[in-house]
Formats: sequence, C-alpha cells, structure tokens
Amino acid sequence: KKHQKKQRKFKPKEYKEKEESDEESKVPEFPLKLFMWDFKQCDPKKCSGVKLRKFNLVKNFSKKSSFQGIVLTPTSKIKVNMADREIVQERGVCVIDCSWAKFSELDLNHMHNSNQRALPYLIASNPINYGKAMKLSCAEAIAATLCLTGFREEAEQIMGKFKWGHTFFSMNEELLDAYDECSNHGEIEEAEKHFFAQQEGAELERLEKQKRMMMPDDSSSDEEDEEERRKFDEKLRMLAEQKDEEERRKFDEKLRMLAEQKEKEEQKEEEIEQYCCQVFQEQRIS
Repeated sequence: KKHQKKQRKFKPKEYKEKEESDEESKVPEFPLKLFMWDFKQCDPKKCSGVKLRKFNLVKNFSKKSSFQGIVLTPTSKIKVNMADREIVQERGVCVIDCSWAKFSELDLNHMHNSNQRALPYLIASNPINYGKAMKLSCAEAIAATLCLTGFREEAEQIMGKFKWGHTFFSMNEELLDAYDECSNHGEIEEAEKHFFAQQEGAELERLEKQKRMMMPDDSSSDEEDEEERRKFDEKLRMLAEQKDEEERRKFDEKLRMLAEQKEKEEQKEEEIEQYCCQVFQEQRIS
C-alpha cells in the first residue's frame, strides 16, 4: 500500500513535467544569429546581454575567433543601415559587452572584422543610463541594429524580455521612423543632421519664447529695458559657451582614445622589434 501511495504521489509530477516539455518544444527558435564578446566588466545581475544569454537568444563569442557578421563598435565610421540586412540575416550580429566607463581601456586590435558598424544617434532607455544619448545597453544595441536592417519584429522580441523594453521604441520612435526610410550610410547621416537641426530649431524657438516673456511692457523705462536685454543676452552667451565646451570635451575625449590606441600599437611594435633583436643576437652568439 505504501508503495502504491508513492506511485500516486509522483504521477501528477511526471505528467506536469511532460506537459511543460511539450510547451517548451512549441517555442519557435530565434531566426537570427546573435553573439556577444564579454569582457567581464559589467555586473552580471544588471547586464542585459547576460539576461539574453539565459534566454538562449545570445551566445558567447571568443575574442580571438573570426566573425564575419556585423560587429557593433562606437569607433567605426560607418553606421548600421539597410544595406547590412543580408549580412545580419546570413551571418548575424555581435555586440561588445563592456562598461561604457572602461571602453577606452579595451584592446580591440585582435578584432579582425571588415563589417564593423556604429549605431546612429539614439537615446538609452535602460535603468542605468536612462535618457542618455548613445549609452545603449547590449540588448538596446542589438534591437537598434535589427530595426535599422528591417527586423523590427525580432527587435521587439528581444526587448520584450525586459520590463522597460517597450520604452526604447517609444523614446526613439521619431528617430527610428526617420532611419527606416534610409537605404545606406549616407542617408542615415543626413537623417541625423536633420534631426539635430530640428532640435536646435526647437531650442531657439523656446529661447525666443522665453525672450518675449521676459520683455518689459511699454510702461517701463528705457534703462529697465536695456538692463533686461543685457541679462538675457548674457544668459544666451553662457548657454552657447556651455554647448561649445561640451562639444570640445567630446572631441578631446575622442582624440584621447585615438592617442591611447596608437600608443598601444607603437608599444606592441617596439616589443616585437626588441624580441626580434634578442633572437638575432642569440643566434649570432650560438
């Protein structure tokens, strides 16, 4: 009797496991190949790439392996565009998983790939860099690449794994719609310039509206009018200086990264030259 009771006890569990396995077998396999170069700089609990790997949507890729798909890196001068669709469909996409604060420390010289791409201007919606331009997470970078190459449904499937995923599309709706009409790298850059011009125009309009609100009425004296105008002009000048300083800072940061990369290359060449000289001397002595 005891043996029979145990069998009855385990029967529902076996049935449940079988039912769950049947449900899992019905889940369609993701149609695109997605990879990740993990430099172990991020917190695994917060890393979106690690979460996608748990869902078997992304696979780890060896840093020394050759990859002929699209590799996302901010140092590339070519933006992801619709012309890359065939490469994405046949060979896939690989994202570099690292910390934005430590990106300049990475050694990417071993990465031999002719399809390196950068992403155009987009806003991050992830909890860590929310609202920051170009500070996308791994999941956002992959989703953006899929959107730009005509795989919007697959991009939504990727972002659907995160509670905040839908925010990425709503925050970048205007930009993604503009990029969707582009067929090559040049058109993507033109769409970026048009967006920046619109933003600048909106900012000027806001300042003009503020200026009209600050203008004194007819009953005020000429001296008061002049003082108000002087204060407003000073505020405009300060805003312009802040904008110039930010642009200079970004340019200096880019120069610094390029200089560090060049220095590393020269150091490697020097080490190789020293090694060759040492081998030559040893052979000469022997």
